[in-house]
Amino acid sequence: MILKGYHGTSKSIAGIICQEQRFKESIGDKQWLGHGAYFFKDDAIQAFIWGKYHNSLAPNDVGVVKVDINANHTLNIDLTITEHRDMVNRIFKLLVDEGKNKSEKATIYTKIEELLNSKTPCDGYVLDSIYKLNPYDLAIGAYPIPKQSGLSCFRHKPMHIQICVKNETCICFETLEELSHDEYRRIREAMRRKN
Repeated sequence: MILKGYHGTSKSIAGIICQEQRFKESIGDKQWLGHGAYFFKDDAIQAFIWGKYHNSLAPNDVGVVKVDINANHTLNIDLTITEHRDMVNRIFKLLVDEGKNKSEKATIYTKIEELLNSKTPCDGYVLDSIYKLNPYDLAIGAYPIPKQSGLSCFRHKPMHIQICVKNETCICFETLEELSHDEYRRIREAMRRKN
């Protein structure tokens, strides 16, 4: 399965990514899917919005690159699948139980406890802990789009799907390119219609 990933940033960084053919890894406890290179699945508009607001950029300064991501590997965690979410939840509970019993995993539990006490989500840290125990290629998660609500007559909520690539060999760099002028224009028009 090949996924289309969109990465939002500044125009200058988008140019560097295309030139150097590499993505800078996002790191830190606040990463939703842990450390890795982040993409919006099939969603250039969300990548554009992320690039604009995360970097406080004017619309003409936003850069979005698109690339194919090979998700054919068997070592993926897809949090949109119940079985995968259940597995991550079981591992989380194991880490907590082992930490409470002061086993050799106590340091992982101590960090989880610290995050929970500070009301910081610990899902990214747990996914990174799983990666250290058993490396996998990428993680996928669905998240509500901030500051957006659906129509009152619809049951669905506005969501976006993020991909966090842990293993760079999943990125098909030969398909890497920045959005065209027409694609940027269509995104800006879509954003104007929404407002």
